[in-house]
Amino acid sequence: MLKKGRIFIAIVVIAILGWIEFSNYTAWPNALAVPETRRRVYHFLYLAAIAAVGYWGLAKQPMRWLKQIWLLFYTSSFLLILGANFLFAKFGWFGKDLLNSLSDYRTFICTPLPFFVLYAVAISIKRLDTSSLNKA
Repeated sequence: MLKKGRIFIAIVVIAILGWIEFSNYTAWPNALAVPETRRRVYHFLYLAAIAAVGYWGLAKQPMRWLKQIWLLFYTSSFLLILGANFLFAKFGWFGKDLLNSLSDYRTFICTPLPFFVLYAVAISIKRLDTSSLNKA
């Protein structure tokens, strides 16, 4: 049985964190009031907080692979965004188009949608396992 209370709380907290991050540090004109370096730091802090909340929401789930997928997804996303920004700042690699695409990607993963999709996959797999046991 999936622990629905933790899942629901995690979805709500991720939505609140994503809304705060988007409204204060992504959406114009509010983002213009924050210096660019500070805004980038806040983006990464919110991304780390969302990853931690998602991990907390999945920590007590009986399917251990859920939190592993969650950590893999957010760790790789964090490293991808950080690496691309570092290479652009240090060596001028990549263009603004790639950074804009990564910004859109970051905006997407700061929403509850990836968490909800992972939860929906878990429910589907749980139902398939249950129906397989009932047939046997």
